[in-house]
Amino acid sequence: MHFLTLVLLPPEVPQEEDAVYDAIERLLGPYYVELEGPTRREYYDARAIENLAARYCVRPSNLAKIAAKLRKDLGVDCGVDERGVYYITNLNPNGKYDYWTLHNFEADVWRARNMPRDLLPSAVVTPDGQWRDTGEEEWYRDLTPTERQAVNQRAYALIDQYPACLAAALDCHS
Repeated sequence: MHFLTLVLLPPEVPQEEDAVYDAIERLLGPYYVELEGPTRREYYDARAIENLAARYCVRPSNLAKIAAKLRKDLGVDCGVDERGVYYITNLNPNGKYDYWTLHNFEADVWRARNMPRDLLPSAVVTPDGQWRDTGEEEWYRDLTPTERQAVNQRAYALIDQYPACLAAALDCHS
């Protein structure tokens, strides 16, 4: 899934390509999915269970069968307990993306106070490295006018706190 992320770079970062890329990498680094984290159980949510049940042509309530199909078909180390169907992972529990792209340095990096006001980011990363979701998960999803306004207000309420920062618009993938 592709999604728009706006990264706010500290004001001391010069608007030079190498400096901007270095700062983005520092701020986004902790959110890279492939970083190793603690080995743990992660649970499939209700939507995922519904999708898996449809994929395997079983009832969503047949959790044991869903887990067995996941193990057989995908080799997933998983099981079922009182909380539901889980899989074992050691991927970054704070992971948000597996790669990102800054498509056009000249067109997609601005001072925050001068940036376009019509972007609908899924997340804003603040200069202190905090990842803030805006509530818009998919970049190309059609939003109602009310949804667009809500996402825009959440995003720019954050961005407006950092007018002197550089803002970089990234195409992230998860």
